[in-house]
Amino acid sequence: MHIFSIIFLSAFFIYAKQDSLLIKSIDSLSIVDSINIILDEKTELFTSYELRSFNPDNGEVQYFKKQHNKNIDSIFVSNDAIINNKIINQILKPYYDIPIGSQFSKVDEKIVKRYYFITDKPKYNFGLFDNSRLGAKFSLNPQFNSLFTSILGINNGDRFKIVGELKMHTENLLKNAESFDLYWKKNDSTSQIMKFGVFFPHPLSLDIGIDWKYHYEIFNAYYTKNENRVMLQIFTPYFYDFKIGFIRGQTKITNAGKNNNFEPLSYNAFSISINNDARNDRLLPYKGKLIRAIIDGGLDRDIIYINSHTKMISFYNISDNVSIKFQWIMRGLYYHKYKIPKSRYLTFGGGSTLRGYQEQTFTSTQFQIYTIEFIYNEMSSFQTNTFIDLGSVNINPLMKHIIGFGLGIAQISESNIIKLEYALSNFNFKEGKIHLKWINRF
Repeated sequence: MHIFSIIFLSAFFIYAKQDSLLIKSIDSLSIVDSINIILDEKTELFTSYELRSFNPDNGEVQYFKKQHNKNIDSIFVSNDAIINNKIINQILKPYYDIPIGSQFSKVDEKIVKRYYFITDKPKYNFGLFDNSRLGAKFSLNPQFNSLFTSILGINNGDRFKIVGELKMHTENLLKNAESFDLYWKKNDSTSQIMKFGVFFPHPLSLDIGIDWKYHYEIFNAYYTKNENRVMLQIFTPYFYDFKIGFIRGQTKITNAGKNNNFEPLSYNAFSISINNDARNDRLLPYKGKLIRAIIDGGLDRDIIYINSHTKMISFYNISDNVSIKFQWIMRGLYYHKYKIPKSRYLTFGGGSTLRGYQEQTFTSTQFQIYTIEFIYNEMSSFQTNTFIDLGSVNINPLMKHIIGFGLGIAQISESNIIKLEYALSNFNFKEGKIHLKWINRF
């Protein structure tokens, strides 16, 4: 058996399942060889055979087969200093609580769903140390991505206009499996967005994660918005990426905003988020599913409000090279017995929501966007797609809706991804929008 050694010690027994083994020989060497062959073929780590009967007249020996479960005593990791040992101990901690067996492999799936940087199940083997203690040697293959992303939206209709976004995302710089985000977006000289985010999966080696996001926005020179969101990541049996936290924000109105009926705001809320990402790639996926939901509930001044955001993605593979992507995005605001302030309105349109339109073209208290996309992967270095986006501010999107459709191509290399999409809006062939995304890995 090729996992350090065959463990055959009764001191490890916790409980046993009994079966029988009949060997038609009473020769001791033949008996030992027969049992070893069975153990090697079935690769059973905790199996023993106890003598049940010995019949020299028939030349037969019968054994009880006992299957045992045992928890590991220590974990050893082939790490190469990619992640700090304290963080690795927290990642692999669930393996201590599960006996080796069929349930042990379920922890593998939990680890993949729990940590964004682990995409493959951990590899491990077992062996003895200190003569009688059971150890597990793990090999992790974390996939960290540090990216610089630039996005351009270009209108080639009657009025030429360029809208830009810049984003820098780093992972594991401090070797704590953390991530940092810096984001800037400019629609024009009067509208800009800046964001900053920090996430630590195990701060101070605790079994909880912490996620902080800061949002600053200027909208059409009408108001400025500041928002802080602090979330704690809690791991539950049903939701491996579950966060709960608090939001505090305010909106300050300019003179131009006051003249256009915008109100100054100050709001506080509790927030809950659920994220289940089982896609095969974080940048250009074509397999798997994603479910993400965020609900904020609190007070804007003395008014109860709820803000919700849901995103669902599902890929269906027609063949090895062709996939269909279905996506649904829904956002909505509710103010109890009060008209929703204009400065809380939601904006959509552009490359990240409704392609074929300029960024932040539409404003509403609620909207939803349905997407169907055909993805073709002929070579590892190229990906092409055709898509239709259907957006609506109604509960029934078929009553009144807007449509964007088009096609795109992505060139992929080890250090860069360049994706170009051309989209039209509501079958208006005179105007088109170009959405260009460039991702640089560093």
